[in-house]
Amino acid sequence: MRALVLEGPDGARVALLAVELHGGSRYLTEKAASLLADLGFHVGNVFLAGTHNHAGPAGLYASPYYDAFAASTGLFNVGMLRVGFNQTLADECAARIEKAVREAVKALRPARIGTEHSLRLEGWSRNRSLPPLRANFPGEREEQILERFQEIGGGAGTTSLQRWAVDARVPSVAAFDALDGRLIGAYATRASHCALISRSHAVQSGDYFGHAVLRAERHHPGAVVALAAGAIGDADPLPPGMPFSELVRRREDEPTNFDDVARVGDALGEVLIESIARASRHTAPLSSLSTRFLDDVIAGAQVDDVTLASRADIGIPTLAGSELGRGDIEVVVGFHWNEGVRSQLPSGDAQWPKTTSDADDTRADWWSRFKGELGAKVSFSTTRPFLDVQHTRPPVRLVELRREGHAPVSLLGLPGEPTTWLAQSLGKLTASSAHAMVVGVTGDYSGYLTTEAEYERQHYEGSSTLWGRYTARWLARQVRRLVAGEGATPPPAGTPEFRVLRESWVTRIDGDGGVMTPF
Repeated sequence: MRALVLEGPDGARVALLAVELHGGSRYLTEKAASLLADLGFHVGNVFLAGTHNHAGPAGLYASPYYDAFAASTGLFNVGMLRVGFNQTLADECAARIEKAVREAVKALRPARIGTEHSLRLEGWSRNRSLPPLRANFPGEREEQILERFQEIGGGAGTTSLQRWAVDARVPSVAAFDALDGRLIGAYATRASHCALISRSHAVQSGDYFGHAVLRAERHHPGAVVALAAGAIGDADPLPPGMPFSELVRRREDEPTNFDDVARVGDALGEVLIESIARASRHTAPLSSLSTRFLDDVIAGAQVDDVTLASRADIGIPTLAGSELGRGDIEVVVGFHWNEGVRSQLPSGDAQWPKTTSDADDTRADWWSRFKGELGAKVSFSTTRPFLDVQHTRPPVRLVELRREGHAPVSLLGLPGEPTTWLAQSLGKLTASSAHAMVVGVTGDYSGYLTTEAEYERQHYEGSSTLWGRYTARWLARQVRRLVAGEGATPPPAGTPEFRVLRESWVTRIDGDGGVMTPF
């Protein structure tokens, strides 16, 4: 748990937090804020983001589906594992967050703030969902699209859109002691998935963000360096020169997986150190600090002339695995796929049905035919039971930092995994569009966040967008409202309490696939 607390000249505070967890769950945010209320903190200025580590600990969401994603899934094979909400663990995590923030507040001292937004880590990441990304730019040639990514820090001087269609920047906000200039702490993001996902991801997938942070903290003894997830929805780490097919092959082997984590972590650590060094060259005291927060209901929301999905839902393609291949999810949901099933989905459409609609009768017919024709073994006919505790109020946060003589800086916190272009589009809506840090998995986890054009064509990412094809429109409206000053700060009394599933869920593994039962 790493915390950087900033205090403006009027006493307004924000706690910028990065935790080595799958995400910043709603419970952790609300619980930590309540523990820190005496210091002026609330859910609107506790900016809690995760690294999106898939290796645990889990049990912090109260959604068995996502608690399982964040768990040590390799342990499922031992026969039985609780994947429900773990109150003891959640309270312990909240207590550690509280401790980190209190220590930071106790150590508050005059500081000068520096930022860096242009430095790039090129060649170490790849966009895994390229055809849908192209759909954002109808009629444009590949070289025109590439120019867009060069503007936001993609790969300069290359014609390989596939490798460079990511945001390669490593932006940072750093605080330096006003007297001796030493680094007090830094908060940075990386727009790439933090782990090299292996088949048994909890056993093998090291978090290279942590590797990079330790390298940076060794360079700055006594300072705290926090690194949070950015636009990770379609970006994966990929060492230079390695074909994607080789990465998929290497994910099956534990030693090479860890070797690659160390390589990527070392490279990121060096760029993180340089990002902080550049930030130190243009520092100034804060002239103002503001935080705003919205957690409106998304279920069935009206935006312009469209209506969002009335309930959270996972599309069937998610169960077939991502572009990296099939993983452990069949264990989590009690669903067994035959080899090659994904290519045999109806009409050759690997995305259908995404669902996120109320057409259950159509889906029921499809499930029946699917089981009969393909021999799939199903213990639940839908993933919806696992999402019954998915919160319908995804929080969106905005922090604005201003310094005299410098451009403002915004930190936009989103409750899920935004894709590269969605993050860029939302960042442009902020008051400091040229200096916006978009931070993913902040405050809660609501699955993937894709653009409308991407949703239409994506396999895994689109079908993992819980609230359907119009999610991006809803997010854009929320950001515009925050920029206009509509967000509550502090939030009004009566912020919805965290809701948990009362029974625990466990999985039993047998020869015919998993069976999920309440325990």
